[in-house]
Amino acid sequence: MKHALEQNIQDIERECEIIKEALKKAVFPTELIPFYDWVIAIIDTIIKDNESSNYYLKLNRQRLFSTIYSNTQRNVNNLRILGATYIPILQRHHKDDKICLVLLGWLHKQHKVSQERPFGISSGSFSIFPNVQNPVIYYLPASSQGNLLHFPLFFHEFGHFLYAAHRQEVEDLIREFQTRISETIAIVNEENTPKNEKIREKNNAIIETWFSWMQEFFCDAVGLHIGGKSYLHIFSLYLRTSGNSSFYVNEENLKLSTHPVSWLRIKFLVQRAKVLGLEKEASDLEKLWQEMAKVLNIKEKYHGYFDEDFFNEV
Repeated sequence: MKHALEQNIQDIERECEIIKEALKKAVFPTELIPFYDWVIAIIDTIIKDNESSNYYLKLNRQRLFSTIYSNTQRNVNNLRILGATYIPILQRHHKDDKICLVLLGWLHKQHKVSQERPFGISSGSFSIFPNVQNPVIYYLPASSQGNLLHFPLFFHEFGHFLYAAHRQEVEDLIREFQTRISETIAIVNEENTPKNEKIREKNNAIIETWFSWMQEFFCDAVGLHIGGKSYLHIFSLYLRTSGNSSFYVNEENLKLSTHPVSWLRIKFLVQRAKVLGLEKEASDLEKLWQEMAKVLNIKEKYHGYFDEDFFNEV
């Protein structure tokens, strides 16, 4: 056991040295310096913890081996997370990232919960790793890097960070919302018949599904409030060619889905945009999606997962 622990402790030391040397050679803009500093601080913590484990291992007291093993396992896991998620952001940096990094820096400075939070970008589908303790990672497709066209979609992703930062408050509101819509869709007859049981099961599925949907509606609202007409335009441009599923999803796939039907999201964006004074943009967007649905011969149908009475509640 002691020999095995010695090997792992030596391996951790070797990995930390390699990572620090590699990062010294990495070239990245000033916007990523806080991200770099955070990574180095974590590695230094791992090194210090690893040295402590090595010290206690040399005492050769078997009763300490399980604790040393746990500490070594934690350090290995942290190194793997760093290597898979955070370090590549510093090593993959490309000059085309600069414009997005500058704008994300501006965005983070606008809210007190994000002002001191390091961030970076990586390649992938538009998404975010909205950790409120660690650096925030934004993902964008390679084809979207180096230009501003799709950038307003990050305003929606920033909404996920705000959601995480205010999780308790927002989720308390969502649970209140779920209670209200449960009263709207509740069946009158409580008799325990197979038919009523099936209706109750569906109602419960609708209520649970809306828990995830509300996070997306929240983030859409954040995107609209930050980006205004630019967000309306790019949201529509990016999603409207995703196929018929942008307009219609069958009942089975709606159940416990994480994202609302795109057409439904457009309806809520249109409503909120009009409130914000973007009347023309909202009307043009609404008309366009109606025309596309007509061409595709699709009619609105949400199988009970949405009712016009939900509008004000949402």
